[in-house]
Amino acid sequence: LCTTELAAKVTELETKDAELQQCLDAAGAAAVLDAIVCEGDRTLAEAQEDRCHTVTGDLLGGGKDVNLPNLVFVLGSLSVYNNPNFDTLTMNNLEYVRGGISVSGNNNFASLAMNNLKTVGGTGILVFGNPKLASLAMNSVWYVHGFIGVRYNNLVSLTMDSLQAVRGDLSVRNDNLDTLTMNNLKYVGGRILVEGNDNLASLSMPNLEVVVGDISVALASTASCALGDLTNNADRDGHCRRLAAVWSAAWNPTADSTPQMLWWAGGRRRRVYNA
Repeated sequence: LCTTELAAKVTELETKDAELQQCLDAAGAAAVLDAIVCEGDRTLAEAQEDRCHTVTGDLLGGGKDVNLPNLVFVLGSLSVYNNPNFDTLTMNNLEYVRGGISVSGNNNFASLAMNNLKTVGGTGILVFGNPKLASLAMNSVWYVHGFIGVRYNNLVSLTMDSLQAVRGDLSVRNDNLDTLTMNNLKYVGGRILVEGNDNLASLSMPNLEVVVGDISVALASTASCALGDLTNNADRDGHCRRLAAVWSAAWNPTADSTPQMLWWAGGRRRRVYNA
């Protein structure tokens, strides 16, 4: 599905992830001076009170304005579901979550900051259905073993410029999103789905080399789009192409619909409109 060189890059990323897991399994984190290893599952509020450096189980919702400056490793998953009291979550020293991150259905959640997060395993990253979430900071993430889904939030911009590889799908849909920037992304092991972002004016993935699945990206005709050179997709059409913004009236759901631009590489092509 990709060249030998690119396959080697992905293998290297996975090897680094496996080595980190082995280190943590051997209680390497416990050797850190003054580190507090919290055995088993914890709520966010408990981890904050206990000043956890490492949580060996799952880290679960609980709390209001949560700041975990001591937390570095989560060996289970991090999950916050349907917590109406949840406002902000700051974990600026967190580096690794083995079991995946899921933050969804929190009606008053406004800010998520994980500025030092580097690697996420398990299912990947899901930030879904947080209608007031206006700030998402994951600027240091470089490898996600599963998928990335950032959908139905209140984000205006999403920047993940350290991201190099995603093993699963990359899916982004937020009504107010204006810019999507992933300038160092090279490999996506699933699909890229960027649709329903009615205000998206700029999409930047200039170093993208391999996408194993389909690419479906809907943009306004005036938007800028940089998706790199996909000639390494040996079994795909190759380069992204820009479809003409002239469609039959039969495709328009309403008489005054404005056609969007669709970029694709391989697979089925879909016509997308912004009513």
